Amino acid sequence: MLGADWTGHPTAITQRGCCFLAFFAGGAHRSPATGVIGTAVVRVHVMTGTYATQYINSGRYCGDKVTALKAAHLGLLRGLRQCITTGWGPVHVIGGSKGVMQQQTTRRPPRAKPLRGTFWKLRRTADAVSVVSWTEQPREYNKTATELARLARLTERSIDWNVREQPIEGQRWRSITDYIQTDVAQWLIA
Repeated sequence: MLGADWTGHPTAITQRGCCFLAFFAGGAHRSPATGVIGTAVVRVHVMTGTYATQYINSGRYCGDKVTALKAAHLGLLRGLRQCITTGWGPVHVIGGSKGVMQQQTTRRPPRAKPLRGTFWKLRRTADAVSVVSWTEQPREYNKTATELARLARLTERSIDWNVREQPIEGQRWRSITDYIQTDVAQWLIA
C-alpha cells in the first residue's frame, strides 16, 4: 500500500527495458520579454537503443518577467506535464541549461523572485513523474530541442504534437526530429 506522501503517477506505463527522455531548451528572443522553448519526449529501449518520438513542443512565452532561464523552466515543465498526463515513465531529463540542472538537482530555488513560482511548479512536477536522472548535455547533442526553440523564434508560432493524438502529423517536423538519433545516442553513451 502506498503512503500518503507518495506523489507518483498511479497509471505510469512502465515498459520492460524502456524509458523516456525529456529533452528541453529555452532562450530569450529579441528582448527579455519574449522567451522561446523546445521540448521533445522520446521513448527509448535501453538495450537496443531504438527510439520513438512521443511528443514535441515548440513555443513562445511573452511577458515582462520572461528570461532565458524562465523559458527553459517552462519548456521542461511542459514536457514533464505531458509525461504525467500520458503516464510515461521512468523519465530522464536532458537539457543544455546549466542553471536549471543545478537548481533541480540541488533543489535550491533561484534567488530571483520571478523565477521561484516556476521553479516550484517544475520541482513538484519532476517529483510527481519521478525523474530518474538530470543530464546536462551540450547544445550539439540537444539539437532537437534547440531547433524546436529556434523554430518558435523564426515562425513566431507555437506547435504541440503528441503521437497518440496525431500519429501522422509528426512527419511535418521530420527535418527537426531527425536530430533525435544523435541526441539519444549521446545520452546512451554518457
